[in-house]
Formats: sequence, C-alpha cells, structure tokens
Amino acid sequence: MKRVLLLGLFSLLLCCVSAHIGFHHYDDDGFFSAKAGDAGLQILDLHLFSAAEVAQYEAKCIDGSPAGFYFSLGSGENATKWFWYLQGGGYCLAEPTHPDVEYCTFRRNSTFGSSKHWPPALLGPPADFLSSDPTLNPDYHTWGKIAIPYCSGDLYAGQLTKPLNGMYQTGHNIITGVLGVMREANLLDKATEMVIYGESAGGFGATINADYIAKTVPQAIVTAFPNGGWFIDIPVYPNSNKTSWANAMKALYNITNAYVNQGCLSSSEYHAQPWACLLANNSYAHWNTRAFIAQNIYDTEQMEIQDGVPIPNNILGSPSCSYVRSYASKTVATFGEVIASSAHQAGIFAPACFIHVISPASKGIHVPGNSGVTLMQSFSDWYFGRSSTVSPDYKLVDPCLKTSSALSCNPTCSSPVNTKACDGGGGR
Repeated sequence: MKRVLLLGLFSLLLCCVSAHIGFHHYDDDGFFSAKAGDAGLQILDLHLFSAAEVAQYEAKCIDGSPAGFYFSLGSGENATKWFWYLQGGGYCLAEPTHPDVEYCTFRRNSTFGSSKHWPPALLGPPADFLSSDPTLNPDYHTWGKIAIPYCSGDLYAGQLTKPLNGMYQTGHNIITGVLGVMREANLLDKATEMVIYGESAGGFGATINADYIAKTVPQAIVTAFPNGGWFIDIPVYPNSNKTSWANAMKALYNITNAYVNQGCLSSSEYHAQPWACLLANNSYAHWNTRAFIAQNIYDTEQMEIQDGVPIPNNILGSPSCSYVRSYASKTVATFGEVIASSAHQAGIFAPACFIHVISPASKGIHVPGNSGVTLMQSFSDWYFGRSSTVSPDYKLVDPCLKTSSALSCNPTCSSPVNTKACDGGGGR
C-alpha cells in the first residue's frame, strides 16, 4: 500500500467498518473468539501487506498470500506507546520429508497459513491487554495496539523466502514488515515504549524478536512478555516416540533459515549449536530488553503434546509422577537467571498449574494461591515499578512447590487435570 493510503488508514482507524468479526486467537489448547456485545472489546483494523511491501520485506503466509497485522492507534499521553500481541498456535515445517509437513499443508488452507479469509477488522478479546475498557484494562486501554495473526507456522523465526514444497515460512520477516510499515506511517520514530506480548508460539516469537525490535527502535523501551513460550529441552517421556525439543529446534532452524537472538548466536556457548538459541532459557542471558516471563510450571502443551506424558481423560497416572515432578523441578531451575536479574530488568509469574497459556483476563489464578495477585496485576506492578506486597522483586514462582507434596498445590488453578494419583507424596 502506498504511503499516503497507509497514512489515511491510520488516520481513519476508528471510522466505520460495516461488520467487525470476532478474532479467534488460538493457542495449542483451543481458541477464544470475541463476540459482539462482549465487554471491553477493542476494534482493530487490518493492514494487509501490499504487493510492494511483500516484495520489500518478503513477508508471506505459508500459502504465499500476503501477511499483515491488525492495529489501532493510541491516544493522548499514550499515543507513542504500543502493546503488541503475537498470536499462538503450534508450529509446522514445510520440508516434504518431515513428519510435520502435513500440518503445514493443513494450515495453508486455514487462517493459520493464509490471509485469504482474514476479516477486515477484528474485535480484541475482552478484559486483557487489548481491551479498550478502562475498568478492565486501566493501564493500557489508550495505548496503540498491534495484533499479528500467526500464519507462518515457524514460531515467528522463519526466513524461508523461497518456496519449499510450495510453502513459505517467513515469521521473522513479518515482524520486519510490521516495523517497516510503522516507520512509513511516521509512527516508529515517535515510539517511546513497546511491549511485545505473545502466547504459546507467539511467546516464542516475543523472545526471539524482542532484541531485534529494540535495535530497530533504539529510542523506545522494549519489553519482552512471553506467555507459555518458555519451553525447555529435556528427555521425552519414556517410550513416547516423541521428538525431543533439541531435534525439533534443529529441524526448525535449518529448514526455515530461522532468525535467533544475535547475542546468543555469537556466544561461545551456542555458536556451534545456533538452534539452541530458539529456546528462551538458553538465550535469556543474552537479551538486552527487559522481560516479564509468564509460564505455568506444569505446562501441559510441553508435557503432554510435545514430550508425550500420558494424561488420558485428563487423569495423570502414578507411573508419570516422577517424570512430572522432575519436569517441574527442571523448569523452575531454568528460571534461575531471571530470578537473579534485577527487579527492574525482569519479573516472573509462574503458577503451579496444569494448563498451557495463562489467560491475562483470568481473575482466578493467583500467585501465591488465594493472594489475589493475577497475571495482569503482577505484570503491571512490575512494569510501572509499583510496590508489591507479595514479592518486592516481582519474582512470583509458586511458593506452594516448597510447602506441599501435592502437584496440584495452588488452589486457584482450576486445572482440568486430575493429579490425585501423584498428590500423596514424593518430594522434590
């Protein structure tokens, strides 16, 4: 789109659109669809990359259709502040011989791999960081918003610009394109703050791209805010026939020509194994941006879907207890550098829950349990440097892990997973 038309789009942002269609924002556990009439909805309009922009940034969906993003302008004193949302939804690989290629083939016929059926406008989900309702979102309701549909299937890392098996994976290029369009609209050079928030695969995208965004917008304070994107490389569950995260990330790095954190890439530790920099617990020591980590200690996506822990009918059997306890201990151990960081540099919200993504809108999950401290409150207290009565340094790793032998030790989790077979003992 030519610059003058783009500027027109931004200036006419809140003008009438005939029909605002609910935006399905997916993670690996399902999806949420905002509906007309829901409280606190934020209207965002679509900017689909023009042919010239696609050529310039090589930013395409899996099927080759132009990628894009949804946006709304900030107002008043917050007009220069931006809250990004990176949609989640697993990953796939376009390599014809790779077992995940069928998932890419499926995705290219859906909104996860094609922009052909994206609505011209969407409704942001209520009661979270995209809400325009000041009672639900008091701190960010007047910020500018960027919501990026996840159509590349590559954890927002891919730079596969030449078709492989008729498919593209250019997630990092899409990030580059968003920044380029903002610059053309005279918005980027005025930006003072950017929060890069993502869920699941979008959480990966936030950790992979935050430093790149910060380098592109050097005058702005950029913050990485991954939710459910802190996966660790541990042995898969015995006899599960699952692919380890090490092998999965090696494949993704090589097949998609993945972008990774450049500080991590140049380090002596990971220079010979750059794929490892796709994992946040490996790359964190090299981040230049501030970071707030939201991560369930019993992430069901990693344990069940990726590592193969059997949880049939949401029942965790006793043979899995020791593996799950070990997984939790190792996850907490990887938080070490985050916890050691200054209160200004990093915060963390890690409940002992058997779910994947922590809903920002959730009023139910607290750390510590029954403290009333939610993810949204915890992040905002940290971001604005407000005093916290439960953790002066904003490092909220569920304390019930140390005081209870039960896996389901936080009473506010409301997890569907039955862990009674493991809750009778077996300390860490």
